[in-house]
Amino acid sequence: MLRNIAKFYFVCAPFRRISVFDRSMCTEVSTGKQFLQKFRSAENEVEFSKIEADIGENLNLSEQNLDVEDAKVISNILKRNKKTLQELNLSKNENILDVGISHISSGLKENQFLKTLNLSENEISPLGAIYISDALRFNSSLNVLNIDWNNFSPEGTIALAEALKINSSLNKLEFWNNEISDEGTIALAKAFKINSSVSELKLGNNNISNEGAIAFAEALKINSSLSTLEFWQNEISDEGAIALAEALKLNSTLSALNLGWNKISDQGAIALAEALKINSTVSHLVLGFNAIFDEGAISLAEALKTNSTLKNLHLFQNEISDDGAIALAEALKVNSSLRQLFLSVNKISDPGALAFAEALKINKTIMDLRLTYNNISEEAENVVFEAGKIQLPVN
Repeated sequence: MLRNIAKFYFVCAPFRRISVFDRSMCTEVSTGKQFLQKFRSAENEVEFSKIEADIGENLNLSEQNLDVEDAKVISNILKRNKKTLQELNLSKNENILDVGISHISSGLKENQFLKTLNLSENEISPLGAIYISDALRFNSSLNVLNIDWNNFSPEGTIALAEALKINSSLNKLEFWNNEISDEGTIALAKAFKINSSVSELKLGNNNISNEGAIAFAEALKINSSLSTLEFWQNEISDEGAIALAEALKLNSTLSALNLGWNKISDQGAIALAEALKINSTVSHLVLGFNAIFDEGAISLAEALKTNSTLKNLHLFQNEISDDGAIALAEALKVNSSLRQLFLSVNKISDPGALAFAEALKINKTIMDLRLTYNNISEEAENVVFEAGKIQLPVN
């Protein structure tokens, strides 16, 4: 069997994402307006029940051009507490408006069975955010809330943060691209000193800088529920990274930290490396799309020699050259926990690649090494390719 260190990763971009969606339990609503009209026109309990029987566990009303009147019907569906309805997708329906969000939130207050709600890409304003936050104070069933790509801003985020101090059911909050800035992030950080249910928080592309990162670092010293934290595509530099690194020395629950596409350089990487020598829970660390040079890579390599929990390290799109690559390769000779190392789009040439080839003769646990878009010759590629071959035991 061949590890993912084949020539494919030298010639093809590794950023392609393929999603497989299991539709076996999903209600396909090709004409959402018609479906809601049927429910609106029902005149008695028998007719209501017949329509409800067609809903199933998942109701997908994404991109159905829903409006305020449709939102009223959805609210009624939620208030009827349909036990089988577990997942509701209302994404990409900008005409719902904040008034429609108020109706949906009213239904959510009374519903105690819905587990997943997707409200992404609806242009929800701070007022709509306040309605949603109010619902979260009462709802005790919702586990997953996706509010990506809306307009919560700091004002709406502050309302959401207050609700999170009370809500104890939410487990996953997807909150990308809402312009929350540091003000909103600080409010969330205060909430996460209290909240003990949310385990996955995604805050990508929210104009968060060091001030917000430092506030969240303080929360991580106390919080005991977060396992995944994403700050992808923000404005965090070394100061924020250093604060988060200090928090990792104390935190014992976080397993995945995404700091990709920020402004972190060697000093931030060095601080995170020092934290990895102490931390025993982080298994996934993303530092791609930053400004990390060899000094930072060498520090991370030293950490890998003693760390036994990190499984995935992403360093793509940085400024790492052969010195950093050689140090990381040497670390692989003694590390037995790392499974995935991404170094695409750096400045690695043949000496760095050949160092990895030597390391792969010893290391049998790394299963995904990516070196695309570097300065590696075809000859060196072939050497790494051959070294990447590994015979796995057949169970």
